[in-house]
Amino acid sequence: MKALPAVENQLLGYEKCPEFYEDGVWYRRRFDVPDSLRGFRAMLMFYSVNYVADVWLNDHYVGYHEGGYTSFAFDVTDQISYDTTNVLAVRVDNPVWGTRMDIVPYQRCDWFNYTGIIHEVYLECSERTAVARAEVIPIDTLGTI
Repeated sequence: MKALPAVENQLLGYEKCPEFYEDGVWYRRRFDVPDSLRGFRAMLMFYSVNYVADVWLNDHYVGYHEGGYTSFAFDVTDQISYDTTNVLAVRVDNPVWGTRMDIVPYQRCDWFNYTGIIHEVYLECSERTAVARAEVIPIDTLGTI
């Protein structure tokens, strides 16, 4: 068993930095959801996974996200089970440096995109009708909206 969040790359040298690509990793977690949450919308929330994450819940592929430091979520309302244990599986990979020119860093530099679930993952249950995002844009520098 491994405590998360964590970096999966080996920590080498005096500074204990994750220095080398080591292939993708799999995570698997079992959890129960109380029946009292039945009827709510269930969102699987990820604060940060580095770099590419593929996510399954109860053997259903729910999606993928790319980007090491951006939060993301999946609506898993239809995949959640209330009468049996749920199984969350996440595969995390980090592209080998130099193989992609569309991600940061796109050239060699002095830091490394390490692999892992590096921030919290949780299930958020809410009413089925909810405001996902509100955006207010001022129309001038005085703050008029």
